[in-house]
Amino acid sequence: MLAATSELRQRPQLLMEALEDLHNCGDRLELARALIDLSEAHQELGEFSRARMHARRAAAEAKACRAEPLTRMLSHGGSFEPKSS
Repeated sequence: MLAATSELRQRPQLLMEALEDLHNCGDRLELARALIDLSEAHQELGEFSRARMHARRAAAEAKACRAEPLTRMLSHGGSFEPKSS
């Protein structure tokens, strides 16, 4: 929640901290969701290769925990490609 209300430049670091906590507690569904948020933050910052890397990891986590809606969204590209202006 803190990352969502923070300035864009601060979001990746806050989300990385959240990812570590989620990984340590084993919550793969929330980990996948946080990875999606991280991917979107990188996309908004114009860091497209990082966005794709985190999107791929999110897809793997979503698949591992059988989160079908997330898996479908990510397999169709979700919002992880550069946006047209």
